[in-house]
Amino acid sequence: MSQASDLSKRYSFEEYQTLEVSGQVLYEYYFGETFAIDEPHPTAMAGGTKQRNRLIKNAGTLLDGLLDKGCESYNENVKLEAVPGGYYVYPAAILTCDPRDMADNRLVRYPSLVVEVLSKSTQTHDLGTKLENYRRMPTLQAYLTDFTQHLL
Repeated sequence: MSQASDLSKRYSFEEYQTLEVSGQVLYEYYFGETFAIDEPHPTAMAGGTKQRNRLIKNAGTLLDGLLDKGCESYNENVKLEAVPGGYYVYPAAILTCDPRDMADNRLVRYPSLVVEVLSKSTQTHDLGTKLENYRRMPTLQAYLTDFTQHLL
């Protein structure tokens, strides 16, 4: 997760939604704080490496194999509601088999599986705050992370 978009400003959930819809940048939202994750700057995110891209692509390919079972998989550009009105993130990949998720084109609320690709700059958050909140999601059955020797 990169720097907060404006450290002095806290955003209401409604302001966060407006901020994201009106701009070209994706933001994660954590109870009033916003974090740009897709800034038009090459070093804004830990991602962008070939290895990260390959891991995300492979996860998506594996998840796509489940589509014939009434599930849908999405990549890192689809938002996940970890805590309603409070915590919104963009995991590397999401699998949902819940029909309630099929109506919203931009948001998953009832994931079955979440995939995160760890990096040196995000591993503490991904294995701490994110995992803690993911564990509270009643539909989530699995949380996968990349535990390679060399973090991206």
